[in-house]
Amino acid sequence: MALIDDEKSPAFRLYAADFLVDENVVLMSNTQVGCYIKLICYCWREGSIPDDPAKVAKLVGEDGSAMAELWGGIRLCFAEALDTPGRLVHKRLKEEREKQIEFRKERSEAGKRGAKARWDKDLGASDTADGSPIEKPKAKRMAKNGLSLSLSSSDIPPAPKGEGRFEEFWAIWPKNERKQDKAKCIDHWKRNHLDGQADAILADLAIKLQTRKWSEGFVEAPLVYLRGKRWQDGVQPQADGAMGAARGWWETQSGIRGQGDKLRVPYSASMASGGAWLKYVARVWVAAGDGPHWDEHSAVYPVAQSMRNGLSGGAAAMLGGLDLRAAT
Repeated sequence: MALIDDEKSPAFRLYAADFLVDENVVLMSNTQVGCYIKLICYCWREGSIPDDPAKVAKLVGEDGSAMAELWGGIRLCFAEALDTPGRLVHKRLKEEREKQIEFRKERSEAGKRGAKARWDKDLGASDTADGSPIEKPKAKRMAKNGLSLSLSSSDIPPAPKGEGRFEEFWAIWPKNERKQDKAKCIDHWKRNHLDGQADAILADLAIKLQTRKWSEGFVEAPLVYLRGKRWQDGVQPQADGAMGAARGWWETQSGIRGQGDKLRVPYSASMASGGAWLKYVARVWVAAGDGPHWDEHSAVYPVAQSMRNGLSGGAAAMLGGLDLRAAT
């Protein structure tokens, strides 16, 4: 399944902000995150991974029974390979590989055009003073292109140059459905001469990327941020370890599982991802009663609210089978 040599590249870009706010990653346990990182490395190297928990367990060095529990949340990040049954691909890695191949191709063509132009120019020059023909330029040996493990290779295109320092702002802003209206953002940046405040803006973004709100995906649109001058809000950086120490049971997958076991909420491996996981979390919320876990911004809230507001026994069973009266 390995890729042919000219398609291989030893490294790929990992956008830290995107990775940390991705919903699937946020819902993973630390063990799942470690397995996931190993698997995307295998996927980059080989082009795909097996759609088989037993084989995946061997790749990441986990016990088969443990992987059966972990696999559901990780499997969501991959898609079936259309041309290879039984294999999985990673959409983001595939796009990154195609961009690298296209960029190398463009560089190669540009190099050929540049060499041809220089060659033609030299051939068109006049003879030397003594009448002897000008010696043809010798082709220089080109260094083999390749990506360094530090991602500093020229195979990766540099950050695009745009309106002053705006591109620095746009590059660091986390990718989500609200990252839009780039043209309007550029216009606002120019009209308000924000290059002069770029250092303060970028410093503020670095802090906000470490806050719980942004790490969980609650990020405003960049145009809203700029128009509201949000970098002047005075958000303070969190102390090391503050995010992890302050997290409640409802904020991590392992915490939810632990609370569910404590309250004897039924669970099986089939509930580890997707809609089944959402329903399981809602049942844990209801069983836990009132508390800070009732977050109106969460996708779990409407499901749990419906359960708590007195669904019939049949409807409750349809949503997951928990006897709410016994749980509470």
